[in-house]
Amino acid sequence: MREVSSRLEGVKSYRVFYENPTPEQQLKLADYGLVIMEANVLTKEMVKTVKSKGALVVGYLPTMQANEAVSYLNQLCTSDCFHVKCAPYRFP
Repeated sequence: MREVSSRLEGVKSYRVFYENPTPEQQLKLADYGLVIMEANVLTKEMVKTVKSKGALVVGYLPTMQANEAVSYLNQLCTSDCFHVKCAPYRFP
């Protein structure tokens, strides 16, 4: 696997996308060099579409929104979370 810095060489534009993109939005996202999206909404087809013009796709997990309904909750460490008064904080 290549170093992160070498994979980012040549990236001239990026977009952080906070929604579940429609097919039309996915095609527009493909025009960016780097696209960062919530991993929970990503599908193989969506990633394939966004990468169709060479965009790098990075998924993130929103740890502040994690609650009992998310599948990755049991994989989180307290250090993964934002802390308020020394305790992990999550949005209700």
